Amino acid sequence: MRAILIDDERLALIRMEQMVRAIDGMEVLGMFMDPAEAMAQVATDRPDIIFLDIQMPEISGLDLAVHIHECSPETEIVFVTAYDQYALEAFNVQALDYLLKPVSSERLAQAVERIRKCSKGRESVLGDAAKQARPAVGVRCMGSLELLLEGQAPIRLKWRTAKIKELFAYLLHNRGQVISRDMLIELLWPEVEEKAGIVNLQTSVYRIRTMMKELGLQDALRLGYSQYGYRLEAEGVVLDSERWDAELRVLPPLSEATADAHLRVFHAYEGDYWGEDSYFWAEPERRRLKSMWRHHAGELAEYYQGIGKHREALALYGRMIKLDPALEQAHWAIMRIYDGMNDRSSVHAQYELLAAALEQSAGIQPDPALIAWYEQWSSGNK
Repeated sequence: MRAILIDDERLALIRMEQMVRAIDGMEVLGMFMDPAEAMAQVATDRPDIIFLDIQMPEISGLDLAVHIHECSPETEIVFVTAYDQYALEAFNVQALDYLLKPVSSERLAQAVERIRKCSKGRESVLGDAAKQARPAVGVRCMGSLELLLEGQAPIRLKWRTAKIKELFAYLLHNRGQVISRDMLIELLWPEVEEKAGIVNLQTSVYRIRTMMKELGLQDALRLGYSQYGYRLEAEGVVLDSERWDAELRVLPPLSEATADAHLRVFHAYEGDYWGEDSYFWAEPERRRLKSMWRHHAGELAEYYQGIGKHREALALYGRMIKLDPALEQAHWAIMRIYDGMNDRSSVHAQYELLAAALEQSAGIQPDPALIAWYEQWSSGNK
């Protein structure tokens, strides 16, 4: 493994270099007392490990670790310090280990072995898949969030916190764009102090990068950082919302010959855009896609109703209500179909279902025109 040593004490650097070189398989790429020079080397060589002092005059090792992870996410950091009061903060910036000076050869060897085990563990997660060509990657964001890998069942990711999941979702929503650090902190942690917000953001970014690496997707979903903020590159990654939108737009006019194609697109709408979590920032896109789906679904149901396929029309309206329980026009259409089938009990049941859905969702009654129709229908069927 390739290492870089950073410490403001020359003698400490020399001693650490000797101990590191004495460990089999370890190579020291450089020793630095100047953090700026060290960062230039990190950016060029992307070392496997950095041994970093915490207390330095120009910049804290804790702050420097943040820049290191942003520049080289794969690099592991081991803090070396004469004080144990920084242990918690060290692990908050994803340090793999924490060594107290004077460092013994045995303790140093333990830290290196721990890094080797972590590396082997990541490789085992990837297994043979890492040796194969990168799979086609899709992301399901209509309804629940899942990864769609070619030849595999959908993968429902396990997130450590809801904030990490939302960070990933927001960056994916804005993929290819640089989002400032301050904007992300204000979005996700508006109630915390700036320093705590920065730590939360850095930790969340690290978790996302780690998850993508464990899945072998670090090339397909690259989360980078610049002086302006974070950006998620998702080259070749397809969102189901984009695919659905594109397929809907190229559908031929509805006819007997094309009805099956329209049905496939109808059923491909599996839920609202980020509907599982109802993120407020996704609302404009969620409304746009849902409006398109409602319009298409209504046309398709009316088509089946017009050619006398009432059961098919009922199924379509039923699915519309399943995804949108308070959709009045779908309820009303079902009531009319049941009326035409002389199924009075089903008309009554559908009206009560609509009334309950509207009361629960918005505390309102059905549209006056619908109420008038229902009352007139009821009086004529007594």
